[in-house]
Amino acid sequence: MKIVYCLLNRDREQEFQKAIREHCLFFDKSIVILHQIYDENVKFLESEECKDLNIDYYTTDIPYDPKALRDLYMERLDKYMQEIGEQVWFLVLDVDEILELPALYTLKLTAQEAERQGFNIVGYNSHDIQTTPEGTVWENKSGYWNPNFNKHYPGMRYTPGTHIGIARPAPANMAKSPHRYFHVKTVGSQWIRGCRNYWTTAETAQNTTNSPLWQEFKALCASRGLETFDQIAKLLYEGTVPADLVQWFVMNRDSENSEARSWFVTYLVFLHPELNVGCAGNKDYAFDKNRKACKDLTF
Repeated sequence: MKIVYCLLNRDREQEFQKAIREHCLFFDKSIVILHQIYDENVKFLESEECKDLNIDYYTTDIPYDPKALRDLYMERLDKYMQEIGEQVWFLVLDVDEILELPALYTLKLTAQEAERQGFNIVGYNSHDIQTTPEGTVWENKSGYWNPNFNKHYPGMRYTPGTHIGIARPAPANMAKSPHRYFHVKTVGSQWIRGCRNYWTTAETAQNTTNSPLWQEFKALCASRGLETFDQIAKLLYEGTVPADLVQWFVMNRDSENSEARSWFVTYLVFLHPELNVGCAGNKDYAFDKNRKACKDLTF
C-alpha cells in the first residue's frame, strides 16, 4: 500500500513551505499543484531540502475553479497507480491545513485498518484556529468529519456542484478518525474566501446559481466585463470596485447568506476601511481599531 499527499497552493509562500515540511516526509509521494506560478515556491520545491521528498509538482494558471484544479490530482494519481500497480490512499489538504502528528504517524495503519473494515474514506475533524488583525485568537474543535483521506480508484474525478465531491466506482463509506487537522487562518482571509465561494458557488451549501440575488450580482459583474474571480479580486485589493457593485455590497451587508455578506466585510472593513465611514466601532466584524487596512488576505 502507498500513500500520497495532495496539496493545492495559490501564491502563499510561508504557509506553503510549512505544509511541505510538516507532511511530505510521511508520504511515499507528494503531488503539488501550484495555481499561478510563484517563483519562490518553485525555487523551494527544487531546493536541496526538497530534493529527496519525492514531490511531483504541476504549475497552472487556469481561472479559479476548485474542481478543475483538483481534477489535476486525479490525473496524476491515475498515472501514479499505473506506475506502481498497488493500492493507493491519498490525503488532500490546503496549505492552511496541517494534520496532527499522531494522525501522520499512523496514516498507513489507518488506511489498512479502514480497508479491512470495508471503508474507502477516512474523515478527520478540524481544529480551527483564527486570528484577527488586532491579535485575538479564536479556536474551535468541529464536530464535522471532513473526508480528507481517500482510497484511490482509477478514473476517479471531482464532481461539480455546491459541495465538491468525488465520483468513485464504489459506494462511499467513511470511517471517522479520532485525530484532527489544524486549520489555521486569519479572520480576514476567511471573508475573502467567502467572496470566492460566492463567485464560484463552491464549497458552501448556501450558494446556488438559481438565487435571484446571485444572478443580480453576476449580471452587475458581467456589465463591467468581470468574467473571473481573479479580475474582481484585483479590484478589491486596489480599492477600485465600481460604484454600482459597492452599492450592492452595502445593500447586502446583512444578508442571511454569509458569503453574500463577505463582499462588504472584505472590501469596506478589512481591505479599505478608509472608504467606509460607518465601520469604526462595528462589533460584528474584527478589524484593526486604528482603521488600518489588512492587506495580507489570502484565498
